[in-house]
Amino acid sequence: YLHIYEARGIVYYYYRRGKFRHRLQGKPGEPAFITQYNKLHEEYEKDDSAVLIASPSSIAAVVIEYKKSVGFLELSPKSKKDYAAYLDLITEKFGRFHIKAFDRKVVMSWRDSLADKPAKANYTMAVLRCLMSFAVDRGYIETNPAINTRKMKTGTYEPWTQEAIDAFIKIAPQNLQLAMIFGLYTGQRIGDILRLRWNQIKDGGIELI
Repeated sequence: YLHIYEARGIVYYYYRRGKFRHRLQGKPGEPAFITQYNKLHEEYEKDDSAVLIASPSSIAAVVIEYKKSVGFLELSPKSKKDYAAYLDLITEKFGRFHIKAFDRKVVMSWRDSLADKPAKANYTMAVLRCLMSFAVDRGYIETNPAINTRKMKTGTYEPWTQEAIDAFIKIAPQNLQLAMIFGLYTGQRIGDILRLRWNQIKDGGIELI
C-alpha cells in the first residue's frame, strides 16, 4: 500500500488504500516512517470501512456524495447539523452495505427497532427518505425503499393557556419575554427568529424576508 510520487525532484511517500491516501513523513526504513506506516496499516486492517467507502456503490459512499449535493448544502444550518448526525448514524450502522441491499425489509426492520424512541424513528426515516431519493436521482437504485413509511405516534403537548403566558411574561427576564413574544406572534421557526435583525422592525411591525 505504499505509493511513491515525485514532483520537482522531491519524492513523496503515501500509504494508500483505495482512493484514500495519507502522507508519510521521512523515508522507508527510518523509524518514524515505519511507525507511522504500521499504525495506519493496523487501523485499516482492523476497520476497513474506509476502503469500503471508496466503493461508489456502498451506502457510506452515497452518504458522502449526498453531503456534497445542492439538496444538502441548501438546508438551513440547524437542519444541516441534524441531518448530518442522522447520516452519520446511517453510515455507522449500514455503511458497509451495497446501496441496493438497503431494501424495504431492512428499512422497516430498522424503524421498528426504534419503536421505543418514536421521535428519533420518525426523524431517521425522514433523513433516510432524502438520502434514498438522492440515490434514485443519481441512478444507484430504481425505487426509494423508505418512501411512505408510517410515522410512529409521539407524545402530545398541551398548549400554554393565556394565563400561563401572562404569568411567564410577568416574571421572566426581558430577553425571554422577547423570545416568547416573537414565537407567539410571528409564527416563525426558531431558526428564522434567531436570524431577525433590527432593520426588519419598520413602522411598528416586523418585515419578514
